[in-house]
Amino acid sequence: MFSEKEKLKSKDIGNANSPKAHSSFDDILGNSPALLNSLKMAKRISLTDFPVCIFGETGTGKGLFAESIHNYSLRKENPFIAVNSGAIPDNLIESELFGYEEGAFTGARRGGKPGYFELAEDGTLFLDEIDSLNYDVQSKLLKVIENKEFRRIGGTKLIKNNARIICSSNKDLLELVEQKKFRDDLYYRINVLSIHIPPLRERKEDIPIIVNSIIEKNMLGFKISDDAMDMLISHDWKGNIRELQNIIYRLSILEKTCIQSSDLNDINILGKYNDENNYHISNTDPKHLKQNIVDYCKINILQILKTTFNSSGMGRERIRKHLWDIDIHISDNKLRTILNDLSDKNLITINRGRNGTSITKDGIEYIKSGKL
Repeated sequence: MFSEKEKLKSKDIGNANSPKAHSSFDDILGNSPALLNSLKMAKRISLTDFPVCIFGETGTGKGLFAESIHNYSLRKENPFIAVNSGAIPDNLIESELFGYEEGAFTGARRGGKPGYFELAEDGTLFLDEIDSLNYDVQSKLLKVIENKEFRRIGGTKLIKNNARIICSSNKDLLELVEQKKFRDDLYYRINVLSIHIPPLRERKEDIPIIVNSIIEKNMLGFKISDDAMDMLISHDWKGNIRELQNIIYRLSILEKTCIQSSDLNDINILGKYNDENNYHISNTDPKHLKQNIVDYCKINILQILKTTFNSSGMGRERIRKHLWDIDIHISDNKLRTILNDLSDKNLITINRGRNGTSITKDGIEYIKSGKL
């Protein structure tokens, strides 16, 4: 029989990813000086055991760097637990991080539950979006990092912990400290070593390498003409690599062997950004604008759900957060309407509870056909 801790280590847990880090520095593509400097620093940091802060804009690959640091370190055979701090409600974050004992609160699991710190023992705990943690949790996190021990909620036993802490943020933590939104003592505790990942617009010479890798890795079966590649290189990429990846996925629905610059223009593949950084389509005809935005949302939702095909689905809030990450800002009611429409077309299945929403085989085919 497996213990509760061993069971949880054997599969994905809540908002944490698989206990194994699957990426390495070889997966970080590019030869630009800006990227190479970050990689050089990251490899040096990997060989130490100090806390690390990874800074970078949304979509630059902070999680990829965190996994690579773990797999380059002496801890690589031990667990890697990644936690999206911003995706866990405030009333749950403490129990998720530190665990709880049986009877600690109403609904507590029989036998209790280990938290992410316990599961990351002797390995790495990656706290993504650490700026999302509230002040109270920041205080408790500080004590754990300082003392290397903690108690479960409702527990009396001190649990020793040897997890290495890697944090990330797309915000200026020092500025948040000055605004009294982030604890200064925690900032100086976690920011022993830091890495700044350059945005894609500062390393545009890497774009062809990244584009061709995405196409090859996903077996999309098309090439990018020189003119079309020039257009991609000239784009600002405010969503960085994540935005670029989504654009390549969108190109795949054209079912062409070679993408021309006219293809990018015809379907407004790059679009524009307004002053509030919200994505909108270049075509300003209200009727076309409204339909293009809806279709763009549908395509991206199906692409997001495709990553969970043959596994558990994804909740609506998580889908909405993924959309926000690529600058698609829609209301919950609008998202619900779009999901219901996709469900009516048998492209997705909407389930209640933990199973969430999942893509169907028809949905996979529709991504390829572009018949939305």
